[in-house]
Amino acid sequence: MNNNIAAMRKTARSTGAVGKNALVPRITKALLDELTGERLHLLDIGAGHGQHIAQYQKHDAVSIAFGCDINAEGRRFAWDSHDEPRPTDGGQIQWGRELKYFDVVTMSNVLNVQGDALDIVRLIRSAMDSISPNGTGYLVCNFPVSPRRNNCTSEQVLEILFSEGASRNVTITRKGGTKQAPVWVCELEAIK
Repeated sequence: MNNNIAAMRKTARSTGAVGKNALVPRITKALLDELTGERLHLLDIGAGHGQHIAQYQKHDAVSIAFGCDINAEGRRFAWDSHDEPRPTDGGQIQWGRELKYFDVVTMSNVLNVQGDALDIVRLIRSAMDSISPNGTGYLVCNFPVSPRRNNCTSEQVLEILFSEGASRNVTITRKGGTKQAPVWVCELEAIK
């Protein structure tokens, strides 16, 4: 197993704001409640076993929900609420459909287990690049205090979010958590 993935898995937590207590899925549901009437495509990065994918899929605002994660052997898996998890090809997520972009991207307890600031930049850039440029899109993410595998502060991660979202006139609002362990909703404007 890749050392970086092993370290991420080792620092993953199984108690606290995870599973049914996770803040990001609750805040994502509240966002979806505001967007009811839309038919959105949603991506959950770090979806674990996909427990939230089916919940997102049942929401009136969601057309289809996808999830992706990395297993203990370092293999990437992707699935939607209609499929079993399946390996991806060459590190690229293969959805089996021609969906290239998403309207809502979520990451719950993912940024905190990245190795360093560069890993966080890459992940945020990838997440924001996954958001459709043709309309307003959303990234919902958190930065829990524990466990934190990197030396970044929540202020530094917030700066990264603003920097990576600058071309889309990002608006970032803390919707939950604390100053040290925030949950943010990033609203990205369409690219003109």
